[in-house]
Amino acid sequence: MTFLCPTHRYSGLLLLPPEDSTELPSHDDPSPPAESLAELNRLREQVLYSVAHELRGPLMVLDNALQLLASDYASLTTTEFASLLQSAQRSAGQLRTLMDDMLSAGIIQSGRFTVRPRRTALASIVQDALDIAEPAVAARGQRVDVRLTGEPLWVQADRRYARQVLTNLLANAAKYSPERSTIRLTAEPVGAVVRVDVADDGPGIPAEHHTGLFERFYRLRTDGQEPGAGLGLAIAKGIVEAHRGTIGIDSEVGRGTRVWFTLPAAEARHADSPR
Repeated sequence: MTFLCPTHRYSGLLLLPPEDSTELPSHDDPSPPAESLAELNRLREQVLYSVAHELRGPLMVLDNALQLLASDYASLTTTEFASLLQSAQRSAGQLRTLMDDMLSAGIIQSGRFTVRPRRTALASIVQDALDIAEPAVAARGQRVDVRLTGEPLWVQADRRYARQVLTNLLANAAKYSPERSTIRLTAEPVGAVVRVDVADDGPGIPAEHHTGLFERFYRLRTDGQEPGAGLGLAIAKGIVEAHRGTIGIDSEVGRGTRVWFTLPAAEARHADSPR
């Protein structure tokens, strides 16, 4: 897998004070009718099944790798040992991503989700996401081509949650793109914001599904692949909007998918370097 991510200093326009906390508004909805409760129960059963399904795979791989490392440690070659460690690392990363999504989904839904934007080098967010997504991308023989236009780029963002958005987009691209294909990650300043795009060569998504993809538990089965829990894009939307940004999707059946989001740009301090 090839990562092309030059690291330089970044520039832009300061929009939010570094210590600001941005909170999603809380909605006091009336009690839902009986049919809505039935639908919620149905969705809950679906997501529990999906989460259990997604947990089962990496847990089995992690368990097998650890058992082999424990029982055959002395007889393993260096290559075999490294392969088992990589399998364990990949599975642990998948579990961490799923747990992060479940926790974030609950907080966002409660209306009490808070971010603490700080002036952050976009390259550091990109590298964080690449490090987490690398095992899943490498497992399918894919590569990520990263192009940051107008460098250096600084954004006003909560690094942890901005990383989660980008990790989810990369994970989706890896899951639905062909093996040995290239995922394209680009970023460029657009006025007072920085726009980040993740594009793939997957099967594409019909236009009638575009809006629904950003709803919780919305799942689209593509090319016979098992869907996920249906949380990734909904979480990404909540996080991006908490940063006062926007998120969208451009996709056409047979022509791949591009998911993009914006973050407020932050001004550069020439004496600084990305951390």
